[in-house]
Amino acid sequence: MNNKRLNDTTITTRIELGKNENPAAAMASKLFDLAEDVDIPSGILHWSPIAPYKITEFDGQQSIGFCDQPTFAQLHLELYQGQRGQPSLPLMDELRTMSKPFHSRKEVPIALTFVNYHTPKKRFVAQVMAAARREQEIETLGQISVEQALDERYAVFASALLQDEFLDFTPLPHIHHGLDVRFIIPKQAFSTNQPEEITRLTVDFDDGEGFREICFDQAINISYEDDIEKRIQIRIEPGGKTSLLASFRFKVTKVKAPDPDESWNLTATQSYPGGSDTLAKGTAWVFYGRGHTSIENPIIMADGFGYGESSLDTIWSIFNAKNLAEELLNKGKDIIILGYKDKAAYIQENAFVAVACIEKAINERIGKEPLVVGGASMGGLVTRYALIWMEKNSRDHKTAKYFSYDTPHNGAWVPLILQYFAYYFEGRSDSAKLLVKLLQSFAAQQLLWGWIPSWDYSGPVSNNPLRQKLYTELKNLGWFPSKAKKYAIANGRGDGQGNGVPAGQEAFNWYHLCVGARPNTQPDFGTNVYLGDMWIGLYWNKYHASNIQPFDGAPGGRSDFFGQAADGAQQSGWGTVTINYRTGCFIPSISAVSLKGTQDIYADISALGPDASDFDEFICSQYNTAHVEVTDELRDWILEKIGGIDVKYHKAVISSQSLSAKASNPLQPGKGLTPIAESM
Repeated sequence: MNNKRLNDTTITTRIELGKNENPAAAMASKLFDLAEDVDIPSGILHWSPIAPYKITEFDGQQSIGFCDQPTFAQLHLELYQGQRGQPSLPLMDELRTMSKPFHSRKEVPIALTFVNYHTPKKRFVAQVMAAARREQEIETLGQISVEQALDERYAVFASALLQDEFLDFTPLPHIHHGLDVRFIIPKQAFSTNQPEEITRLTVDFDDGEGFREICFDQAINISYEDDIEKRIQIRIEPGGKTSLLASFRFKVTKVKAPDPDESWNLTATQSYPGGSDTLAKGTAWVFYGRGHTSIENPIIMADGFGYGESSLDTIWSIFNAKNLAEELLNKGKDIIILGYKDKAAYIQENAFVAVACIEKAINERIGKEPLVVGGASMGGLVTRYALIWMEKNSRDHKTAKYFSYDTPHNGAWVPLILQYFAYYFEGRSDSAKLLVKLLQSFAAQQLLWGWIPSWDYSGPVSNNPLRQKLYTELKNLGWFPSKAKKYAIANGRGDGQGNGVPAGQEAFNWYHLCVGARPNTQPDFGTNVYLGDMWIGLYWNKYHASNIQPFDGAPGGRSDFFGQAADGAQQSGWGTVTINYRTGCFIPSISAVSLKGTQDIYADISALGPDASDFDEFICSQYNTAHVEVTDELRDWILEKIGGIDVKYHKAVISSQSLSAKASNPLQPGKGLTPIAESM
């Protein structure tokens, strides 16, 4: 490992632009360009280099495939991009916006698409590719008839539109919590380029009742007896045409959050410069402890980073893993779960929502029992900022304990090559488009140690001004709360042992003639070291990095970023994908415990003194576990330290208590990085 100290401006990436010289790729690219000038009778030319033939499974016939929400979004994107002339289909984002009022009413909207389109004949494409491989010229699309080159097809597909949710940068499955569902097919969610009206609409909700006739905009309540995946079928009868079938998968689970005893609609105590034009909003869900009829012993648990609005069911599933929340409730603790209207807004904006929540809890509390305040992932930073802002501004937070669960106090890590990957395929992949929205958000720029703004960026990656500004404000406000005892939980190991992912090795290989990518894990420092490459048609990019630690293999809370990207490539149906490494470090252990004086992500915390952290007490996981995963030893430590409940937890894990006071050896300069506190 390199031990020299580096300036942030030397921590860089570099892009090398090139061309795919393969003659078949050149011919394919040529045909893409020619297709732009062809008159398409249907108004839609479907020719996607990502999933060219997936759509043929959804032709409205009985042999139809079963759609799901990601597939629906991808197919809709491809058809939208294939439109010629006046668009007849809405953007997928418009459908997402349309669905929000239904979600707020606890309704599940169903989107339905019925179009005709044109696509290149398979024989024609095969002839083109064969000729290209022989480096022979062929007739262009402009010189032959549409009938010779293109097939006219119909597509009918549908899906429930549940809220898109992310756990930080990881997309969560689309699952409805609870077996009682209120469905609706809004007329505005019906997309078509056909002139005929739908004269009859029947649906089989897979509840044992068979097909029933419904109307657009008619809500219907369905009760399921089990949480087996449902196969919902919609039969439409366009005027004068044979009925067509659209089918989709719908997942339900019995697991859902209990009904809260109270719900608070919260408004931030003040605005934040550069943030939203309106005050940030949030919701607090209040659960009384056993025997309580009001708040007596409050614990505030704040949500983390993600897409859109906080979901109680999702937050509950995190905090109640291993029955953690229920155990706290049973012991007489009142739980207040804090969610945000916009999980990706400035951390400071949501911190002022947290201030409103803290003050509301103080006012509603019966008695004088002090508060416990904290959160998971970004929620720990939100509440940290809120508490020190209150201390700085003489607003008594009456909080005795502050905690954070795998919070990136010194930064989080999303592989730089996968950030490039998302930007690169954003125009052709709906899932990449959603991830780019997250990457470009204010909160992402504040959280990520290294951040990339675009697919063609070259330059420094560790000095984002929004991140620098946040840490300057934290330092000026007091860095950490001084009037509350501070506790930290890390999902990573504390002995400096990584997760086994080697530096600078190929994480996965996606290869096809016209599209592909070969991302590497982050190399171990070096100058202009290869990160990976990717290509579409004639466009080929190669990426390099300088002076960056090998984050992917570091001890810390893990995420399967490489696996997600590889799975997406595999599901495209183009080429072959070989996966070598699925997971990597997301929150380094030294970040979760806010280690002082070094940014060496492989530091052996167990060899350092008990004062090495900004926290009064902390615990590291026995293994490098998934980000915000609740293990037995972490659960028991939380119950004892934060909940004040007498339990026995595993003493073998590394914690502040296990560090010998004699092991107060001074921290050495980090392996290439300037400590955040010193660089402000």
